[in-house]
Amino acid sequence: MTAFGGALTDPTKIMGSRIGAYAIDLVLGVAVIVAVFFLFGGSHFEKIDAGTPEAAQRICDDVNRNLTRDPDGGVQIDGDDQMCIAFGSTARVATGDDFRQLQFEIYGSAIVFGLFNYVVLSAIAGGTIGKLVFGLRVVTARGQRAGFGRNLVRWLFLIIDPACCGLPGLLTASNTKGHRRIGDLVAGTFVVHRSAEGRLLHIPGLLHVQNRHEYGAFGPAPAAPAAAPGSDAPVWDQARNTYVRYDPASGVWFQWDDANQSWVPTQQ
Repeated sequence: MTAFGGALTDPTKIMGSRIGAYAIDLVLGVAVIVAVFFLFGGSHFEKIDAGTPEAAQRICDDVNRNLTRDPDGGVQIDGDDQMCIAFGSTARVATGDDFRQLQFEIYGSAIVFGLFNYVVLSAIAGGTIGKLVFGLRVVTARGQRAGFGRNLVRWLFLIIDPACCGLPGLLTASNTKGHRRIGDLVAGTFVVHRSAEGRLLHIPGLLHVQNRHEYGAFGPAPAAPAAAPGSDAPVWDQARNTYVRYDPASGVWFQWDDANQSWVPTQQ
C-alpha cells in the first residue's frame, strides 16, 4: 500500500523473508532440544565400556535396530523402548523408563518452545523470534495483530510442514493469493511486513472473495467517476472528496484515506 499515484502492492509478497524467519525459528527450536538433551539426558543413560570405538558402535547398532544384546555382563537390552549413542569406546544406552523419560523431556521442550514462540510471543509481539528479526507480523485481514486463538491454530497446522519436508507450507504460501500456508488459511491470518500492520490489507485478487468473512461488507462497487481511470491510476471523486482507484485484479474500488495514509475499500 502506498500513497495515491503508486501501485497497490501486495503486503504479503515477502516469501524470502518468511523463509529466513522460518530458518531462524527452526534453528532455535533444534538448539533448545539439544540443550535439554545434554543438560538432562545424561542421567537416563547407562554407560557400557566396549573396549574399542568399533565395538561400542556395534553395540549401538544392535540397540538402535531393537535387537537383544547382553554386552559382556552389561545391561540386558530388550524391546522397542531403547536407544544408544557411542562416544569413543563407550556405548551409552537408555532403555525402558529411562528412555521414555528422555522422550518426554525432548518432546516436552519442543512443545514448550513452540507454544512460547509461535503462540504466546506471536500474540504479544506480533511474530515469532524469526519473524521479528525480519520485521514480519502475523495479522488478520484488517491488519490487526492475530490473537492467541489464531496463532494457536497456525502453530498446530505447522506440524504438517515438517512432516513433509516443509513442502506443503512452501507450496501453498507460494501459490495462494495472500501467500498463505495451510495454517493461515484455516486461522484467517496473513504474514506481512510490519509497515502493513494496523491497516486494512489490500491483496490483489483476494479482497472481493473474502470481504464478507474477513473484511466486512462493503457493498457493490461505486459507479466510475467522470474521468475514468486507466488500470489502477487514481482519480479525484468529487462526491467522496478524495481520490479513488479501481483495482482490476480484485474487482474492487478503493478510496484514499488521508487520515490513515492508506487505501481502503470504498463504501456506499
